[in-house]
Amino acid sequence: MTAVDVLCRILSSNCSVELKGNAAELCFVLFGNTRLRSTMAAARCVEPLVSLLVIEFSPAQYSVVRALDKLVDDEQLAELVAAHGAVIPLVGLLFGRNYTLHEAVCRALVKLGKDRPACKMEMVKAGVIESILNILHDAPDFLCIALAELLRILTNNATIAKGPSAAKVVDPLFLLLSRPEIGPDGQHSAMQVLINILEHPQCRADYSPMPQQAIEPVIALLDSPIQAVQQLSADLLSHLLLEEQLQKDPIIEQAIGPLIHVLGSGVHILQQRAIKALVNIALAWPNVIAKEGGVYELSKVILQADPPLPHALWESAASVLSSILQYSSEFFLEVPVAVLVQLLHSGTESTVTGALNALLVLESDDSTSAEAMAESGAVEALLELLRNHQCEETAARLLETLLNNLKIRESRYAKAAITPLSMYLLDPQTQSQQGRMLAALCLGDLFQNEGLVELQMPSQHVVLW
Repeated sequence: MTAVDVLCRILSSNCSVELKGNAAELCFVLFGNTRLRSTMAAARCVEPLVSLLVIEFSPAQYSVVRALDKLVDDEQLAELVAAHGAVIPLVGLLFGRNYTLHEAVCRALVKLGKDRPACKMEMVKAGVIESILNILHDAPDFLCIALAELLRILTNNATIAKGPSAAKVVDPLFLLLSRPEIGPDGQHSAMQVLINILEHPQCRADYSPMPQQAIEPVIALLDSPIQAVQQLSADLLSHLLLEEQLQKDPIIEQAIGPLIHVLGSGVHILQQRAIKALVNIALAWPNVIAKEGGVYELSKVILQADPPLPHALWESAASVLSSILQYSSEFFLEVPVAVLVQLLHSGTESTVTGALNALLVLESDDSTSAEAMAESGAVEALLELLRNHQCEETAARLLETLLNNLKIRESRYAKAAITPLSMYLLDPQTQSQQGRMLAALCLGDLFQNEGLVELQMPSQHVVLW
């Protein structure tokens, strides 16, 4: 007979609660050993341990919870513990001020709830969220961390996150974020809970308007030295900033500098979260975004090749930069030519229009910039815009300006432009008379190059009007 067998007998006997508590404490020690935990004797301990949870409060409960916490490290034993009805009595222990016991209960419930939706729902029905709220306000820091982690596991379930009980934790968790003593672990768990809840539009609407004291700690955590905390703070802000009334709140101006700093971190996941937040406030705060170095950092990520941004995020970054360009022409000259040319590939017309206007201003201010535009692929991008009948007049005007440049006219870009321009003029979908005229002028510019004229087939005729 093994030691675990003996302990199981004691737990199942009519011995005193004190002796059973001692046996449970020894189980806690032994079950830390994987080999002992995987024995049949350990499995037989589950039922008597669970039965001890429902006895009138005694010091033995702490030992029992710790022993069960070790057992549920094993997936099969966790299923067995849940099947023996441990969830409800564990939740029932979350009352009063026995904070050490509460922490142990939280650890066990986290393991039971992970990947077990039925267990999570059972906890919620047993009132676990209400019990947490009753404890959280006065709980010491170590327990706050454990409670936040339990809430994180629970709200990973969308049904729970959208439920009425979860809505009650939003204010207390924002308040918890203002306590630096909970450290990165507590901050991480608390913000993930808030994201789990507030990523749902109806939950955000129910919590609107967002109080200033809720936003301030989230903004402060953008400067956290811990990358995971930075990521979640930017992610949480991106969800909060979907609400229009918050986008224009003066408190948001304080977030822009830290968001730009996160954008410039070079860490891909952080950049993504920062862009998601910035795109929601670009129309309200374009000047501040620019003044905080946004033009430079956005330009970097738009040109970023290793790794490139996902297309949707690239469009978002381009949209933010476009908002700055539309706000004031003073920023036209701050954006690198290569970036402006890249914006011509956007699927958003306002972004393309902003880039075209900036390129036209740049060329008129510095004619030598035309060659840099061509080197960056502007001719090809403009021809593609004409082919797709997008921003035709402005695109054709810039193209004519570029092809009027002698060096560009004698470059490889010129030869490649003849056929697309001819096709544009012959295309029955070309309705813009101004676009036609400018395209014809482009061909006229090209044909000033005798070499290009000789390349044209004698039979090729283009009807200009």
